[in-house]
Amino acid sequence: MNGTFDTEDLWALESCLTTHRLSNGVLYSAITLFFYDLCLTIDMEIRHIWTARFSVGLVIYIGSRYLGLASCIVSLLPISNLTSNLTVCIRVLAIIAAEMTLAVRTWAIWGRNRIILGILIAFTIGALVPAAITVARDISTKSPVTVSETIKRFCPAFVDSGVGNMWAVPYLMTIMYELVTTSLSLIRICRWRRRIPNTHRQHVLQTLYTDGMLYFLFMLGLGAVNAALVIKASAPELRSNVTQLQTSLHSILSSRIVLHLANSGHRVKELHSTGSTVAPGGAQFTSIFTSPSEELTTFAVTNR
Repeated sequence: MNGTFDTEDLWALESCLTTHRLSNGVLYSAITLFFYDLCLTIDMEIRHIWTARFSVGLVIYIGSRYLGLASCIVSLLPISNLTSNLTVCIRVLAIIAAEMTLAVRTWAIWGRNRIILGILIAFTIGALVPAAITVARDISTKSPVTVSETIKRFCPAFVDSGVGNMWAVPYLMTIMYELVTTSLSLIRICRWRRRIPNTHRQHVLQTLYTDGMLYFLFMLGLGAVNAALVIKASAPELRSNVTQLQTSLHSILSSRIVLHLANSGHRVKELHSTGSTVAPGGAQFTSIFTSPSEELTTFAVTNR
């Protein structure tokens, strides 16, 4: 209370300031990366998304893209229980929307196969349940991190919860989910690469393969980092801001999955219709809901 530091306070202050500086660097990098990518891809979004007719896929895209944007903005607000809980909820919803993009893409690649749909639903539920339980517990146990009055004058306060190592469970379940969707997509894409001539499969298959692999590898790496940070319970602020980096990359890569294929001018469903041709088209993936007379595209990116 008298403003002097003992050895324990000095160690605590050094640790707090180091973690705060590193976590701020991660946070600002995540936000800068998101807005940089937004500037690079906004022209494609205007062409292919803003003029699209309403569909389920359009809602998923908007959720992934703009919940990611919202998470960046909310992360910059002053720290409190309210802003911390709001940030957690927005980040989780953004990641769910991004994973739904990957799931719909996988289902489309498999031609809306019911067995694949069942597998995806099962793993979706398996990933969502622990995430919902963890978020609910995180919100109910949120409180400011306790530090001495001497340290508080120099190091910003931070809000943490009593979840602790439980956060590792949804991270690991997300990694497992992405492993399943990526594996299913690669199996189908590899079959197409053997069956469809190079001249016809070059653009669309390369887009499907590259975007899928980039998404999986980035998310695998960040998921592993977050799981490791969960175990290191002494760095909750750093863990939170690495989660923002993961959210930003989820939003960026899932949006690019849609935009790249839309910009290529091909339809995934054309790979199912013929074994040797890939005709130009304007739609994204195949549909979630169809009728005998009309197909409702999941990502209706054709200009209307």
